[in-house]
Amino acid sequence: MSFSFFLSILYVGNEENVPKKPDVIKFYNKNKDGVENLDKMIVNYTFARKTKVWPVKFFMYLIDFAAHNSVIMKKYSNNQAINTSSIYYRRKCLEELAIDLMKPYVEERYSKIEENKFRYVDKRFLDCIEKTGVIKR
Repeated sequence: MSFSFFLSILYVGNEENVPKKPDVIKFYNKNKDGVENLDKMIVNYTFARKTKVWPVKFFMYLIDFAAHNSVIMKKYSNNQAINTSSIYYRRKCLEELAIDLMKPYVEERYSKIEENKFRYVDKRFLDCIEKTGVIKR
């Protein structure tokens, strides 16, 4: 049995008898590796959370996709000799992206706190303010 199995693997038939695939299938098979590679790169630092609601899941994937694109744009905009293949580089870029995105909101919130002279401010918020560079402690 196994002998016939190996022989069937080595069979080289006449390609004229094989039905031709549509161009769409050929194009998909040629380019499907891009999505698989993107998923492999996104999995280390992902925005996704477990949910059964597909629009939320799709939105989280779009956020991951946009963050990955920003890492790629930063990689090509910097002409420095940096090891861009490391996971640490991706993490650092995503951290900078997060800080840049939240800085205006943190500044606005901090100005409201400053106006009202709150006595107690959560330490986590102060750490966030310090990370974004709004204030120095």
